Amino acid sequence: MTDPDIDGETLDALQSHLEANAVGRDNAIVSDALADVIESEDTHDTNPTVRAACRALLAERGVPVKGGPTGFYIVRPGAEAEAAKESLREEIGALNTRLIHLREALEGYSYSDDGDASDGPTCAKCGGAIDGDAWLWYSEELCKSCYDERPQTEGRFMEWVEA
Repeated sequence: MTDPDIDGETLDALQSHLEANAVGRDNAIVSDALADVIESEDTHDTNPTVRAACRALLAERGVPVKGGPTGFYIVRPGAEAEAAKESLREEIGALNTRLIHLREALEGYSYSDDGDASDGPTCAKCGGAIDGDAWLWYSEELCKSCYDERPQTEGRFMEWVEA
């Protein structure tokens, strides 16, 4: 499902620009340039609106968009498509390995205190402890889970945090 802040016109503009300029991995376009195309006002340097819009193009419109270290592009059929799928499989494998290691570490780690992170930062939305660095959005500290679910616009975000 599309992020509610991403409308059909935004998807149309992004799809048109990618189809005209970014077919194939060698023609990838960085997210900052795509943010300009869709007139995104993201304040985070990873351009979450661009990433969400590219996911929507893939999931809802069937546009084979992939992101990589050089930017976003429409995957060509054949060898490039196979390479893109293999890249995703490798990412899944790496994430599964990290998950296994984290589970094992949590079971066996000896904390210097009682393991309570209450002295650290807490999430502005859920109030839970933030392990590691906080995810900032409109100057509010969020845990990773709440950051992934946050609204994109400042007005909606502030309402969401206060709810």
